[in-house]
Amino acid sequence: MDIFWITETQLIPFLLIFIRVSGILFAAPMFGERAIPVQVRICLGLLLALILVPVVQKDRWPSFSETPQPIVLVSLALIELMVGLILGFISRLFFDAAQLAGHLAGYQMGLAMANIIDPMSAAHVSLPGQLQTLVAGLIFLNLNAHHLLIRALVKSFGLIPPTRFQLQGVLVERVMVLAGRMFILAIQIAAPVIAVSLFVNLFLALMARTIPQINVFIVAMPLGIAIGLFILAMSMPLVVQVLGQAFHDLDKTLLFLMRRM
Repeated sequence: MDIFWITETQLIPFLLIFIRVSGILFAAPMFGERAIPVQVRICLGLLLALILVPVVQKDRWPSFSETPQPIVLVSLALIELMVGLILGFISRLFFDAAQLAGHLAGYQMGLAMANIIDPMSAAHVSLPGQLQTLVAGLIFLNLNAHHLLIRALVKSFGLIPPTRFQLQGVLVERVMVLAGRMFILAIQIAAPVIAVSLFVNLFLALMARTIPQINVFIVAMPLGIAIGLFILAMSMPLVVQVLGQAFHDLDKTLLFLMRRM
């Protein structure tokens, strides 16, 4: 098949593949950020769909020799969109964990009010949260985790044909478990800053009781920020290790989830 020509029998598979690819591109990290124009994501989705049509048809993908009814096409399109969004949402959880870890560290450091607008999500985020998100993006690209995401997308067409997808309770339970893992991952990343900040606050409280002449409120904020930034810099190898392991297991996580669909 010429990659730039779609026959009549391949039109419906091409459209369904494009919908699933578009769902994962609009929800996945890096690809689905608002900084990337919608036109670029649509063109990338079309290119991936064109490449995947001959690959997918060799697997368990239905041939669609006869045109289904409109209501069947709509239901199949919704299923493909749901599958793509679920896969993209699961892969984005690791970025959300890094951003949440930055928020937790920023609150403990005294930077709760120092927020900026994230150009990627157009939301107000703390300075440490933005830093952790950028670090997560660099780790994601350095480990070629986007290749793992595309590989999982290709495997999804063989594991989840459009006519065999079922929204089961096991799938919902597994998604909830992975969402809970995001909070555990965030605590692991922010643990050094949180622990040291608690000890600093305890030390300042004892100092305020023993030396009342010192204005602790003036000393606490700059001291907490300085120590927090120092611990944040010293804990970067831990962040790289934790996020690197999470991104390294991304394809295994998505593969395990797809087998539950």
